[in-house]
Amino acid sequence: MKKLYNVLGVLIVLGVLAVGFAACPDTPKGFVNVTGVHLEQTAISLTIGQTAQLSGYVTPKSANMQDLVWESSDEGVVRVDKNGKITAISEGDAEITASSYQDTRIKAECSVSVLALEWEWTVAANTGSVQFNRVAWGINGTDQLYVAVGNSSTIMESVDGILWNSKTGFASSRDVKDVAYGAGKFVAVGQRGTIAYRELSLAGSWNALTAGAGGFSTSALGTNFINGVAYGGEPGNEVFVAVGTGRAVAYSTDGTSWSNSEVSWSGNTTTFVLNCITWVNDEDNFFAGGVGGNIAYSIDGKTWSVVPGGTTGSNNTGTTANINGIAYGDGILVAVGNNGTIIYSTDFNSKWETARAAPAFTTSNAINDVIWSEDLHLFIAVGSSGRMGQSTDGVRWHTISNEFGSNAINGIVEEGEKDKFVAVGAAGRIIWGLEVIDEDDD
Repeated sequence: MKKLYNVLGVLIVLGVLAVGFAACPDTPKGFVNVTGVHLEQTAISLTIGQTAQLSGYVTPKSANMQDLVWESSDEGVVRVDKNGKITAISEGDAEITASSYQDTRIKAECSVSVLALEWEWTVAANTGSVQFNRVAWGINGTDQLYVAVGNSSTIMESVDGILWNSKTGFASSRDVKDVAYGAGKFVAVGQRGTIAYRELSLAGSWNALTAGAGGFSTSALGTNFINGVAYGGEPGNEVFVAVGTGRAVAYSTDGTSWSNSEVSWSGNTTTFVLNCITWVNDEDNFFAGGVGGNIAYSIDGKTWSVVPGGTTGSNNTGTTANINGIAYGDGILVAVGNNGTIIYSTDFNSKWETARAAPAFTTSNAINDVIWSEDLHLFIAVGSSGRMGQSTDGVRWHTISNEFGSNAINGIVEEGEKDKFVAVGAAGRIIWGLEVIDEDDD
């Protein structure tokens, strides 16, 4: 009899629980569940670097939870953000899935095919043995100009990147290492502390400053260089900044009158060399890269620190390879250098990662320059043995075929946002190229 009472008690408890659960359904009274997810695009084709906005919605329209969760089946091919914006990373196919936030089993998919970019390159100049080091482009009103600089005082100019003319104005027999444009003026820098400038007008001419301008040493012919120059700064405080050997930095508001500073560094100052420099608008900082993997930064071009920010005598970039070029795009700072080195950072100071340079570059390649194309959403890097590569994220790099042959490519620039590029390098070669979009592409 006692066992019978126990069984009846258990049955009574189970009955009460069943009634309770029935009275408390999974969703509150009046709550409308999601029953479907729909995408306006079910298939799309992009070229590397292109972006697109996917649009989706849930049904019924009266559903309480309208949010979608976006996911890519292969982020190495295409990435998607929380709002459904996709970015083509590399050639291949992937599926973008939009799932209901309420129930991820309810979803819809869009197939994405990413096609490789096609390029057309043409040789513009083949002047022989001279080595071009860098190229810049500028526009002022209706006037525009390309300037290519190189060894042995070489300066050449072109209004279209196709027809080039030789110019004089840099000190005799001195290598010109870099050129920058800003505020209607080009500034070229190079060997033995030499600086030259010209106004951007078709009738303009080059003017050389006294050797040693800005505090750069003129001694030891052939070893003291100004290696890089850039124009930038916060609005109203823009300056030209030049970097080079022995921690030396020079800055100028007009390119003609220069003041000198130096990078804060407790290591061997005689071997501290900066090779390249860029201004990053989004971070309001100049960044410069140099020998031994060092990267320095400055908010105004005057006061400088070395990554990771102290005077430690060592760097935090994860490489000891010489840095030859540096560029910023889409929240990523990319630095390139010897031995096929490509490093990148999203915090620009304490954390640097190594990119996958292959197949565009190998460890036997010196990567000499890198730029960001805002219009194409691409980093483009150039280097030895005619190597040229592209990347949407600074991490994955793909080869760009070009007309440089086995000659080193030392510099590249884009004409505004017109998808037209000019590259310069060894053997006096200058090429210009266009990224080709199929007529069927959006």
